[in-house]
Amino acid sequence: MSFLKKLNEKYPLFMEIVRFVIVGGLATVADMLVMGVVLYLFDPDLYPHFYNVWYGGGEPSTLATVVGTGAGFTVGLFINYFLSVLFVFIEKGKSKSAYGFVMFTVLSLIGLGIHLVGMYIGYDLLKINEWIVKIVLTAVVMVYNYVSKKLILFKRSKTALTDAEEDVGLQRRVFGGEHMKKLSVIVPCFNEEATVEAFYTAAVPVFENFAERGYQFELIFVNDGSRDRTAEILASLAEKDKRVKVINFSRNFGQQAAILCGFRHCTGNCAVELDVDLQDPVEVVGEMLTKWEEGYDVVHGRRLTRKGESAFKKVTAKMYYKFLHGITGIKIPRNTGDFKLLDRKVIDVICALPEHDKYLRGLESWVGFKQTFVDFHRNERVAGETKYTLKKMVRLAKNGIVSNSSWPLTLSFKFGAVLGAASVLCFITFIVLVCCGITLPLTAWLFPAIAFCTGALCVFNSLTNLYLSKAYDEVKNRPEYIVEDKINFDE
Repeated sequence: MSFLKKLNEKYPLFMEIVRFVIVGGLATVADMLVMGVVLYLFDPDLYPHFYNVWYGGGEPSTLATVVGTGAGFTVGLFINYFLSVLFVFIEKGKSKSAYGFVMFTVLSLIGLGIHLVGMYIGYDLLKINEWIVKIVLTAVVMVYNYVSKKLILFKRSKTALTDAEEDVGLQRRVFGGEHMKKLSVIVPCFNEEATVEAFYTAAVPVFENFAERGYQFELIFVNDGSRDRTAEILASLAEKDKRVKVINFSRNFGQQAAILCGFRHCTGNCAVELDVDLQDPVEVVGEMLTKWEEGYDVVHGRRLTRKGESAFKKVTAKMYYKFLHGITGIKIPRNTGDFKLLDRKVIDVICALPEHDKYLRGLESWVGFKQTFVDFHRNERVAGETKYTLKKMVRLAKNGIVSNSSWPLTLSFKFGAVLGAASVLCFITFIVLVCCGITLPLTAWLFPAIAFCTGALCVFNSLTNLYLSKAYDEVKNRPEYIVEDKINFDE
């Protein structure tokens, strides 16, 4: 995998073409499989009664070919479009919009037309071997598809990050003039009685050493409704060290809410998100501060290795973030999590956003500004077990998609566009066949069309309900969390 990653970084255009060829091959295989299934179902020797009802007086081979071609093209088009957006092209351009999908369909239909005209000229008129014509035309159409879609749909566009890099007016906000800068460390906790003291013992000496670089620090623990002795231990730490600040929630509201609460209460020039289990080494914070001093506003911690995590979690996380980037355009850096440093102005922007149920990992990339990475090796937990269950991960993934993309809602339009294009293609084909004297009973399409459309409506209705549920949560205007009490805060 690292070899492919190096190839992709060194030869991005070549690897993009390779991915395009692979996706095109998968779409072609799907096209042929669907057509084969249709031809199999339309075999009069297998289904004589179905054959008599379906065909009437029509020519079976002709109708089966027409239906199979249309169905195969539609399925292949869907596969080609979604895989192209998600995996093939580096630049997304206008591809994820409704306009982009319509143009993708039109360009694909033009490619199909080139193929059909080429077959007619090469095979029927010039009498060249059909397989030679087929191979040459496949290569020609593939080049046409890549060039046309690259130039029209997947053109490079400015990203928010590029805009921020070009904006020379963005200056770092420094509190207190020439006084010491402050680092805020935000640590969410949920049932972590086994790790809190170990974290404090390991982290505080590291942060105290930053005084040589002109930093003071505050340690903000957000107790996310723990049911064990976490609150008691935190209170004890805060009593003996006034740099330790504690926020206790009235119940469990989730890690994202805890981090957001820390953002709203921190007073530092910059803030670091840290897990209390010490999987993210606190020593890396020093490297993050160096990057921040160089002018970066967001410094992501990028994991080179991830000890203690299952293969299932690694694979599903990679697939999810790739899918999220494909449908939203928000590129959450690979192999990163909540361990990162944010400048004060980034924190202020995120806290000022009016939406509820914020998906911070997406927002921290969405806001733009100048971003970079610090690589590290992730450790195993010092004690206890992870509190991020599969249920919580699924909930976080769902929130990430719904909060950052309206893409599922556009599926109905895209699906309708494909059906419309396929219907027009079939209609034109039917006219040609009727002109040739072939009778086609159009009523045969009625019942499967109704069943198919009903199923599609059910799917899209469920997606719409998902967004209505999200809007309902926003309209309720409930707070993301409820603070029960705070320790060592001035107010």
